[in-house]
Amino acid sequence: MWGQMMAKQENTLKVATLKALSASDHKTTLSDGGGLSGEVRIRADGTPAVSFVYRYRAGDKKREKRLGTWPEKDLAAIRAERNHLRQMVANGLDPIEEERKAAEIERQAWQAAEAKRQAEAAEAARLAARMSYGDLFARYRAAHVDKLKSAAEIIRRHQKDVLPAIGAIYADEVTRQMVAAVGQRIADRGAGRSAHLTLGDICACYKWAIDTALLDEGQNPAASIKKTRIGNTSKMRDRVLSEAELKHLLQSALPACSLTPMAKAGVRLMLATACRVGELLRARWADINLAAGTWTIPAEHAKNGQAHVIHLSRFAVTAVEELASCAMSANWLYPNTTGQKHVCIKTLTKQIRDRQKGEAGAMSRRARDTSSLILSGGDWTSHDLRRTAATLMGELGVMPHIIDKCQNHVEANRVTRTYQRQEYMAERKAAFDVLGERLALLANPDAANVLMLKRA
Repeated sequence: MWGQMMAKQENTLKVATLKALSASDHKTTLSDGGGLSGEVRIRADGTPAVSFVYRYRAGDKKREKRLGTWPEKDLAAIRAERNHLRQMVANGLDPIEEERKAAEIERQAWQAAEAKRQAEAAEAARLAARMSYGDLFARYRAAHVDKLKSAAEIIRRHQKDVLPAIGAIYADEVTRQMVAAVGQRIADRGAGRSAHLTLGDICACYKWAIDTALLDEGQNPAASIKKTRIGNTSKMRDRVLSEAELKHLLQSALPACSLTPMAKAGVRLMLATACRVGELLRARWADINLAAGTWTIPAEHAKNGQAHVIHLSRFAVTAVEELASCAMSANWLYPNTTGQKHVCIKTLTKQIRDRQKGEAGAMSRRARDTSSLILSGGDWTSHDLRRTAATLMGELGVMPHIIDKCQNHVEANRVTRTYQRQEYMAERKAAFDVLGERLALLANPDAANVLMLKRA
């Protein structure tokens, strides 16, 4: 009975009563109970309109929410909304605040959707503007080559060897391996000089594209190819330090040699991270996160122009901590004498080579120590450390595609590269950890009975 009385008190207004409102009721207030009331307005045509509002308390605040105007909105619908809001209040919610939150969520969702739409539009525009290498060369020819005295030869070399090989490939997807293959095919037919000139032509085309903003900085696949290596495969290195050599290097040769502590730490870091010497010597302290155990090589320092995360094993962290203990710059791990820039990227390679000259003797104004880093397997270079680290990972059971990821290699297969974007971060961390554990064991003079891995 009480519930029925309350329901009756809450719904006291009748539609007939509202329809019967007249000019004398203008600006009066009607109550429907349950916090719902309406202000009467008599329109110019004499018809009534009632603007309803729901009043409630949210904590110590008096609040009101407009629910619409009868007869445009049905009275039953207004009451249903009132009942819904009353239930929210009973549950400890403020309807106005909840509406504001919902609007904010909707606004953020719209912004995210708009940002995604704009990004997709920008990417679509970028893809639409992409050129094949053939298209790029045509623009380069019209803007530059045709004005040169050597234009006929450059065009002939491209038409004969370059365009048939890479002309149909997107210019930003041509790899250094593809470019090197073009030069090697020319050299294989005995035209070594022509091979070198053709590689120079391709490099110049890409430099022009970068200078004119057709391509981004770092998108020159021919820039890092050493033309002297093309056609002379005997110079291609395959040197990998054996575990016996690593044991001697880490336990005896490296500690005793005349390299600076920073250089010695660098040798260990290259072994532990499989990085390139140029990436190491360009490294900034801001790229190192010891708390997370990572070193991020930014895109502008990576050979392939793609940022790369290296997980630092305990062995690698120790080397970084040694570098930090003798840090000479707040910015660079290996600063030059002014501290304003990194050291020349050839520095460490030269220092390693100088200590393997043996009887050839020291060069003028270079290290007097000429034999401390000589190993039983012959001369070795800083890049051989990268190859050694990758090989050691493989011998420790790391899968080849994970090793490629650890070395920041670009997937050669275009379809795989396009559709398979997984980064294998956990597997890469495990690979660096197992490598670091092995190196730590080889470096430990107290681990006398290290079982050497057998290399196939």
